[in-house]
Amino acid sequence: MSEDKILNFLVVDSNHNNALFWEMAISSAWPGAKVATCQQGYDALEQAKTTKFDFMVASWDLEPMSGMVLMQKLKEMHRYKNVPYLLFSQVLTEDDVSLAQDFGITNYLIRPFERDRCIESIRTMLDTETNLDATSRSLRKVDDWIQEGKINEALKLITPLLEKKGDHKLRAWVLNGDLWSRTDKPDKAESSYRNALKIEADHPPALAGLGKVLVKLKRFEEGLALLEKVHEKSPRNLMRMLTLGGAYVDAGDLDKAEGMYRKTQEMDSGNPDAQAGLGKIEFGKGNFDNAARLFRESGRGDDLASYFNTMAISQVSKGKFKDGIDIYRNALKVLPERTKFHLIEFNIGLAFRKAGGFGEATDAFARSLSENPLYEKAYAALVASMAEAKKAAQGFDETLCTGALAKAKAAKESPPEKKAS
Repeated sequence: MSEDKILNFLVVDSNHNNALFWEMAISSAWPGAKVATCQQGYDALEQAKTTKFDFMVASWDLEPMSGMVLMQKLKEMHRYKNVPYLLFSQVLTEDDVSLAQDFGITNYLIRPFERDRCIESIRTMLDTETNLDATSRSLRKVDDWIQEGKINEALKLITPLLEKKGDHKLRAWVLNGDLWSRTDKPDKAESSYRNALKIEADHPPALAGLGKVLVKLKRFEEGLALLEKVHEKSPRNLMRMLTLGGAYVDAGDLDKAEGMYRKTQEMDSGNPDAQAGLGKIEFGKGNFDNAARLFRESGRGDDLASYFNTMAISQVSKGKFKDGIDIYRNALKVLPERTKFHLIEFNIGLAFRKAGGFGEATDAFARSLSENPLYEKAYAALVASMAEAKKAAQGFDETLCTGALAKAKAAKESPPEKKAS
């Protein structure tokens, strides 16, 4: 990394004197560097959201958020996935080292250590980052584009890498699997992950990716076996614990799912994904009041709306219209925010229409339009469905429909706003 670049460092240590040691060591080796220090993991996460750091130094021995949890939360932020991270501790167990390696962290220091050793470690890591070869940079770019949804760009870059010989091919096949999984092509994703496993039979990212794909294909026994194997190798990896919990939910094993989410909460008490997962379990049991509370506390409204939509679409596509509509209606009872209600009501209308219930479809489209008078799809569907209901001699709530259309007209005549998609 260029010595001329002004570097931003983040130092996290609950001991003020230790933090001062790191600040002085970094400043002596990199004059002009900006060094932010904080004593808690929660403060570190807040700073990381507002400032782009080039290097992180963090203690494993933090409270109340442990260094183990902080590391995972920082590394799960895509902007910090590849940022050099130096961890230190009084002692690190074999499980600690294994967990750090899950997130690409292979550099750590055991107290006591001297200033020169610390500077040397940081300099080595920065030099490694600067001197990445072109293939490694391309793989990172592919990962970035997958995360950003730039699938065509990622595909163009990954294809020649898959054909090129070299040590990079393991990572390339995993990324190719991630790409096809992201675009909902599970067969291609499965093939890619299996190609990665031919290179390294127990590669955790490939095993986890394949496990998730098999669960999505409803090959639960195979998929769960792989996800459980990965979990056993690194039992404190929060993301993989949540993935396994979600797989148990999909497979209908709510007791195991609850156990996994509870374990996650023991490690990370405020984990919103575990909270949402427990809400899904309560929803599956029909405990809608508990589900609504858990969903509200999780703050995962948009993700949950997508989850319920996927569940309902699966039922409707099988011709199980009542089951799909029931899922939609129960979702309306538990979702913490109304921002997606117009979409759910719209989908209820589509399900009723497919089932031949034009009157019920008309009322659902009217509720969708009432929730969002600028939702043009609901407006068009309501007008068409009213005609279909009349032709089929099926009744609908004319007052509701008239009111929805009046709201839409008033909204269109009001000062210009961004129309709903």
